[in-house]
Amino acid sequence: MVAGSPCQGFSLAGRRNINDSRNKLFKELVRVVKDLNPPVFLMENVKDILTMDNVKVIKEIENQF
Repeated sequence: MVAGSPCQGFSLAGRRNINDSRNKLFKELVRVVKDLNPPVFLMENVKDILTMDNVKVIKEIENQF
């Protein structure tokens, strides 16, 4: 399974707003992956998400999965 969550709040092309409500939509991907239980899952996202909010964002995503 391959998916990408909305990235407007994370993107360098935009305002990069940590409080953008769309940043939490990755949780829907977590739900779908749990429901479908694919043998492999790949999540794509934007450049520099690893540095967003002092790495707290990527840690939250990792922990959810």
